[in-house]
Amino acid sequence: HGGSVTYKHIDAKGLTVDATYTYSKSMDDASNGGITNEPYNYNSYYARSNFQIDPYSVGHLNYSVSDYDIRNSFMLDFVYDMPFHFQNPIKNQVLGGWLISGKSSYRSGQPFTVYNGSAASANTGGTDLGGVLVDIVNPHMNRHCGAGAATSPCFTASDFVAYNAQTDFGNAPRNQFTGPHYADTEIGRAHV
Repeated sequence: HGGSVTYKHIDAKGLTVDATYTYSKSMDDASNGGITNEPYNYNSYYARSNFQIDPYSVGHLNYSVSDYDIRNSFMLDFVYDMPFHFQNPIKNQVLGGWLISGKSSYRSGQPFTVYNGSAASANTGGTDLGGVLVDIVNPHMNRHCGAGAATSPCFTASDFVAYNAQTDFGNAPRNQFTGPHYADTEIGRAHV
């Protein structure tokens, strides 16, 4: 599901602007047809098994946001043909005829899954090398890693049941955590 709003502006003074905001939410039980390198996706390289995460509750831990779920996205493009023209041909060649353009984009972070690789053999009979989903101790813990995640962790091991004490398939569905957002701006100029 999703929706998009676009604003376009073109004026006689040489300015063109295109801005688009998109809100969307993508959910599935195996992203990309299950052929990515995520454990528990059908035919995954790392997952040596072709079964749901929790065989006792087929959709409970699998059905979640998709690997490629980008909740918010904003794009801004502009081109400005600078309207400066001079009578003097040398001055006009140097100072006139410039075009400035730019592109800015922002998108929210992508979802990711936290696994307990040490609990795999106890819970899956040793058939899966990717581990099982973690057991979250505090259901109200922060699940969104902001820009600070590059220098300090957004969660710690104490937020989860100890790796050697977990005895189930996990209580957090796949892709329950969100990485930092992405933003980029590029500016260009050209003499035409």
